[in-house]
Amino acid sequence: MNCFLIYPDEVVGNKAVIYGERAKELFKRHKLSTGISLKAGIFNSDLGTAKVLKVGEILELEFIPKHSPPKRLPVCLLCGLSRPQTVKKIIQSAVLFGIEELHFVKTEFGEKSYLDSKLLQQENIQREIELGLEQAVDTIPPKIYIHRDFESFINEKIDTLIKNYQNCFFADTQNTDCVQVSKSSNKFLIAIGPEPGWSSKEKTSFLTKNFKAVSLGERILRTETASSALLGIIQSNFS
Repeated sequence: MNCFLIYPDEVVGNKAVIYGERAKELFKRHKLSTGISLKAGIFNSDLGTAKVLKVGEILELEFIPKHSPPKRLPVCLLCGLSRPQTVKKIIQSAVLFGIEELHFVKTEFGEKSYLDSKLLQQENIQREIELGLEQAVDTIPPKIYIHRDFESFINEKIDTLIKNYQNCFFADTQNTDCVQVSKSSNKFLIAIGPEPGWSSKEKTSFLTKNFKAVSLGERILRTETASSALLGIIQSNFS
């Protein structure tokens, strides 16, 4: 991993003290040894460097803050709830790109059992966030939400998102219009369905809310591939 993530409750003064299983896991993941220095960051705060003072059942590090985390990509990503392994990849991808919000919603073609996945438990979501932040050398994750019903989401939540994200579009393999982004564009709300796509009713709901249907080509992409492709297109125009 490229960065060592420290949580605020582990910090006392300029030192971080980490105990138990988390200390053991970090010791292995970062191949720590006494005296080394590495890139580090405080969750939801600054990036800097950390010097390892002690290893073992207790990890002790000295943290020196140096600069703010990278700017956010002005995107809210809405994904149809998919298989746990797909959800895991989407979370990490969203963190890597530094987007602002990530929403998962149960769709007509999505399996109801996905809602009961252990991956959606907060501690498991947080683990994927942590891995993504360490890879990206970042400290600020997107806000992540789970919605159990598409219709309720459209009726109760979507209008607020539309107010905050002016460019709204949804992926549709039956459409031929490609995604176009310019640096003058405002914030983006992009919706990507599960692998079978959005249902006709769901597409109508998006169109009623003035979403634009766009295509990533004629091939049927996995949800995580489509989301990364769209985020990459947007990021390249904001770099």
